[in-house]
Amino acid sequence: MAASPPRRATADRRAQGSTFLKALTVRRKLQLGVFAIVLGILTASLFAMSVSVNKADADPGETLREYAAQFDHFRRTEAEAMYTGISVASDDVEVETALSKGDWPTAQHGFTRIADDLHNALDNDLAVLLAPDGHVIAERAAPGVSGVVKDTRSFHDALQDVSVKDAIEYLNGEPYQVSAEPYYQQGGPQSAKTTIAVLLIGRRMSALVHEFGEEHGADGLILAIARDGRVFTSTAAPQLHRDLEALIANRGGSYFRASWGDVPQDVAVRSIDACGGACARIAQIVVVRSRGPIEAERRRRVLEMSAWLVGIAFAALGGGWLLARWITRPIEGYVEATAALAKGGGDLTQRLDDHSDDELGRLAHNLNEVFEQIGTLASKVKDRAAEVASSSNEIRGASHAVLDGAAEQASRLQSTGAATTEMSASIQQVASSAADANAIAQRSGQAIEDAVARMEQIREAVEGAAQRMALLGETNKRIGSIVDTIHQIADQTSLLALNAAIEAAHAGEHGRGFTVVADAVGQLATRVDRSAKEIDELIGHSRAQTEEVLEAMAAGKREVALGTKLISDSIAGIQKVLHVFEDTTSAVKEQAIASDEIARNMEAVGRIAQDVLVASRQAVAQGERLTEIATSLEDAVSGFRVEGEPPSRRIGGRESPKLLEG
Repeated sequence: MAASPPRRATADRRAQGSTFLKALTVRRKLQLGVFAIVLGILTASLFAMSVSVNKADADPGETLREYAAQFDHFRRTEAEAMYTGISVASDDVEVETALSKGDWPTAQHGFTRIADDLHNALDNDLAVLLAPDGHVIAERAAPGVSGVVKDTRSFHDALQDVSVKDAIEYLNGEPYQVSAEPYYQQGGPQSAKTTIAVLLIGRRMSALVHEFGEEHGADGLILAIARDGRVFTSTAAPQLHRDLEALIANRGGSYFRASWGDVPQDVAVRSIDACGGACARIAQIVVVRSRGPIEAERRRRVLEMSAWLVGIAFAALGGGWLLARWITRPIEGYVEATAALAKGGGDLTQRLDDHSDDELGRLAHNLNEVFEQIGTLASKVKDRAAEVASSSNEIRGASHAVLDGAAEQASRLQSTGAATTEMSASIQQVASSAADANAIAQRSGQAIEDAVARMEQIREAVEGAAQRMALLGETNKRIGSIVDTIHQIADQTSLLALNAAIEAAHAGEHGRGFTVVADAVGQLATRVDRSAKEIDELIGHSRAQTEEVLEAMAAGKREVALGTKLISDSIAGIQKVLHVFEDTTSAVKEQAIASDEIARNMEAVGRIAQDVLVASRQAVAQGERLTEIATSLEDAVSGFRVEGEPPSRRIGGRESPKLLEG
């Protein structure tokens, strides 16, 4: 089965690659091997470099998200500290007692003390004591901030006996980290606590952001607090807030890339969940980092590593080239020593330097053994080549004599075979003609017999037709009798019609209708009589024609009987001729078979003679080939110098050395 085109193309490419490799020298192969190894090392190094470079920036969003998580943890830690402080403050007995009695001055004095302690411990920016109706009992805050505290969710949660541990409230457009704790009425039942005031403390998110930036700041990172696309505070300059808002506008997901001017930026967003998932998102932590320094550092590292790789590659290639040269220099000496041997000549008495103990020394020792073995073989071949040349000349002379006799014998047998073939062809032609004549005679006899049978059938058919014509004549007679009867009926009908008309005339007016019927009957009788006459005439003509046909049939019957008798006489003569043709055909066939056998025997003898002639020619050709081989063998070994022969060349006025430096 023929190979498919794709498989054939693959096999061709493999053959081309194999031919290319075979054409390379050992030095080139070693150099290519070293180059392939260096290329592999470079590829692996480039891959490692790519992995190393990309690893630093494998997930830039993870770094930013981690930074946002650190700030969120910092914020929660501050919230826990604030809640701890406000929890201690809400247990102050002096303030709680004053609030229960409605002693506002004492409560305000106690609040001042608590606010100082909290500020010293927490560095908070807001401390407010509010009555249940939202009235500010005491405060320490920026102007206008205390008035909006009563509208915050944290204040209302504290009124509902819910401690606010971690919340962010927007006061006058600025976010605050807030904690709140209620004060309860003293002396009331434990099952029904009554909130008499709410203590709320807070710290600006801007202060938290800047404090975190100072403690955990990272080069190139911007930390911001935003809500619904608006930036409230950040570690960047305030005039850049608009640019930050444009950067995060209409963006989704926890990480994305955007452009700030023409500089690409990495942006991570983390939602602040200050309600444990119980309320909507109240703020977002936004971390922005410019990719310009990252890309510059990546390019620097790539250039630095590329320079190292190029240096290593050149060093490896140079070392590989020197290594290949050091290994292949002795091999080139061996190739030079065996070049003349490969071309069919050379000094087989030469020897290579095999004093080293490495693989090349063992190779030189083996080549010296080869030179010695080939020299012994060449010496023996020279002696035997002369003997073969002498014997081949004698064989060639005998073969020529046999070839001449075989050629003459084959020529005569070819002439005899041609004559025998012509005689066999003539006999075959006579046999074929006799067989054709016999077949024609048989067909003629059969045709005559068929004609006799047909004549007999015609005679029988004529007799049958004559009988039918006789019956037809009888039928015509009966029809004539019937026509006579019709004539009589028509005459009587006419007479009756006439009588009816006469009677109708006697009846007068009453017989007028009957007169019309009588006229119609008379006309019908007239037409019947006329038709009967026409039938009578036709029957007369038919009777005359029938009689003529009967006479013609009788004459034809007699002629058929006479022709049948003549044909029967002819058949007897044809049968005798057929017997003669059959005897002649049988004799000619036997002669044709005998002549074919003779022709086949002569053809076989001719083939044998041709085979003998071909064998004789082959023997002559083999004799001449043997002579040529003996001559070429002498020429082939004549180029080798063996032991006992004078040197064929000299170097520097002396014989070629016995020892060649590897």
